[in-house]
Amino acid sequence: MSNLDFDPGEVSLRDIVTIFFRRLTGMTIIFTITMIVALIWIFAIRVDIYEATAKILVRIGHEQTRSVTVLDQQTPVIGYRHQDVATEVHILASTDTLERVVDQMNLDELAPSERPAGFVAGLLFDLRQTISSVREWINEVMIKAGLRQRLSKRQYTINQLGKSLQVGSSQEANIVVAKLRLPYREGTAAVLNSILDTYLQSRMSYFQEEDAVNLFRKKMDDSLRELGKIEAQLKDLETRSNIINLEVQEKLLLEQEKQLASQVKAVQLESDIMKSKLERLEDVRRSGGKNFGQLGAFPNQSFANDLMTQLSGIINERIQAESSNSANQRTIDEINQRFEATLELLATNIESMYAEHSKVLAGREQALEDARLELARLHRQENTWRVLQRRADLLETDYKFYRHEVEKASVTSSMQTNRISTVKVI
Repeated sequence: MSNLDFDPGEVSLRDIVTIFFRRLTGMTIIFTITMIVALIWIFAIRVDIYEATAKILVRIGHEQTRSVTVLDQQTPVIGYRHQDVATEVHILASTDTLERVVDQMNLDELAPSERPAGFVAGLLFDLRQTISSVREWINEVMIKAGLRQRLSKRQYTINQLGKSLQVGSSQEANIVVAKLRLPYREGTAAVLNSILDTYLQSRMSYFQEEDAVNLFRKKMDDSLRELGKIEAQLKDLETRSNIINLEVQEKLLLEQEKQLASQVKAVQLESDIMKSKLERLEDVRRSGGKNFGQLGAFPNQSFANDLMTQLSGIINERIQAESSNSANQRTIDEINQRFEATLELLATNIESMYAEHSKVLAGREQALEDARLELARLHRQENTWRVLQRRADLLETDYKFYRHEVEKASVTSSMQTNRISTVKVI
C-alpha cells in the first residue's frame, strides 16, 4: 500500500502504544528537563512579588450637585458618568504622580539588598544577582547598538513603578481599583499609600482654582507690617518734635509771633526816636543850646525829662543874666558851663537809652526770628506728620480690605474644597 492510500482511521491503539514506548526515553528527558527548569525558575530565579490593593470611591461630581447657596428643595438628577471615573484613573496613574512619589520616598536611591547568611539562601541570592548582571549587560549592549535609549536611575525607577501599578475600573461601577506589585514584603503597601496620598493632593491642585487665601493673606501681612513701620515713624516724630496737638501748638506760635512782631515794632519806633534825638542833639550842641527845644519831649518823671527841665531853667537864668546890667562875664560863663554839663548829661542819657533800646530791639528781633523758625519747623513737621498720617490711613484701609478678602476667600476655599473632595479611599 502506498503512502497516498494511507488512511488515518486504520491506525490502531497498538500502533500508538508502540510509538510511545519507542519515544519514551526522549519524552522522559524532555519532561524532566522542563520540570527542572521550571523548578529552578520558581524557587531560584523568580523573585517573589507582593501585591497591595486599594479601592477609591468616586462620588458624585461637584458640577452635578446643587450649590450650597441655593435654598430651594429641588432634588438634583444624578446620572452615572464614566468619564469622571476615567479621569480619576488617569490622574492616579499619571507620570506626575509617580515622579512625586519617587522623589518623596527616594525610591531611586534604595540601598542594595544584603546577602543572606545561609548557604542555600546565599547561593540563590548569588544566582539572582548573576542573572540580574546578565540582564544589565544585555541592556547595555542593546543601548550601545541603538536599540534602546539610556535612562537615568530616576527615570528607570519611574518607568518600573508605572509598570508595577495597575489602575482600572469596571464599566458599571464608580470604584477605581489600584494594584501595586513590587518585590518588597513590607514596602509595597507603603509605596501604594504614598501614591494615594500624592494622588489626593494632586487632584486638589488640578481641580481647585488658584488659592487666593495665601495671596490676600500676604497682602494683608504686608499692609500690617508697613502700617506698623509708619505708626512707629509717627510716634518717633511726635516724640522728637514734641507734637501734642498741632492745631493748638500752631495757634499759640502764631499768637506769639504776632505779639513779638508788635513788640519789635514798638521798640523799633522808640529806638528810631532815640536815634533822631541824638542827631538833633548834635545840632543843639553846634548852636550853643539855643534851640535845645527841638529835642522834643521825654517821658514824665524820667531822668531826661528832669535834665530838660534843668536846661530850661539854665537858659532862663542866662537870659536874665545877659539882660541884667549888673551881671558880669564870669557869671555868664558859669551859667554856660552848667548848661554844657547838663547838656552832656542829657546826651549821655539819650545815648544810654538808645543803646538799651537797640539791645532790647535786637533781643525782640531774635525772639521773633526764633518764633518764625519754630513756626516754619512746625509747618515742616506738620507736613511730614500729615503725609505719614495719610499713608497710615491708606495702609489701614488696605489692611481692612485684605482682611475682609481673606475671610471671604477662606470661606470660598473651604466650600470649594468640600465640593471638590469627591473621592474617598475605601
